[in-house]
Amino acid sequence: MARNILSHPTNIWWLHVTLVWLIFGCSQQETFVPPRPPKVETHAIPNPDFDSWSEYPVGTKVVRHKEITNSEGVVSVTTTLVLKEKTKDQVVVESQINVIRPDSAMENPPQVFEFPAKYQVPLVMNTDTYDRPSPIARKTGEEVVTVAGRKFNAEIFEWEGTLESGKVDLKLWRDRTFPGRQIRMLTDYRRDNNEMAREETIELVIPEV
Repeated sequence: MARNILSHPTNIWWLHVTLVWLIFGCSQQETFVPPRPPKVETHAIPNPDFDSWSEYPVGTKVVRHKEITNSEGVVSVTTTLVLKEKTKDQVVVESQINVIRPDSAMENPPQVFEFPAKYQVPLVMNTDTYDRPSPIARKTGEEVVTVAGRKFNAEIFEWEGTLESGKVDLKLWRDRTFPGRQIRMLTDYRRDNNEMAREETIELVIPEV
C-alpha cells in the first residue's frame, strides 16, 4: 500500500520550512554589484610618431633592412614604410615586410597604422615615460647619423627587453625629425652562438611637392 509522506507531521513541517525558504530566502538574495573603477584623470599630449611623419609630404618612404645572424646563417628582413595620408588629426602609414631565410622567402601583405595627433595619458604619470622606447630605457648618448645624404642628430637608448627566446639587450638610434623616428636598432640575443640582429635604415625617399 502506498504511503502518503505528507500524512506524517514531521514531513509536513519540513515541507513548510522548505516553501518559506524558497519564497522568501531566494527572493532576498543580494545581487552582486561590482565596484566602480576609480576615475582616472587624463590629459592630451602630442604623439611623437604623428609629429615625426607629419613634417613630410604624403608618399614619403622609409626602408629598413635587418639581418639576424646566427650559426645557421643569415635571415634578412626588409620593412618598407610609406606615408599614405596626412591630416591635422592623424597620419596613416603603410608597412610591408619581406623575410628571406636561407631556405625560403616570404612577402607579407601590407598593414596600415594610424597615428593620432594626440593621445590621452593619466595625469599623474610622467609624460617622459611615454616618449621613451621603453619605460626602462636610458639615454646613453647622441650621434650624427647620415641617411640618404641627410644628417640627423640621433639619440641613443639602451635597455633590457624580453622576447619569446628570452632576455635581450637592445640599443636604438632615433631622431624626432626622422619619419618614424627609428634610424638604427641593435639586438643582442645573449646566446653562445653570438646571435645578433642589426637593423639599418637604407633608404629615405621624400617626394617633391
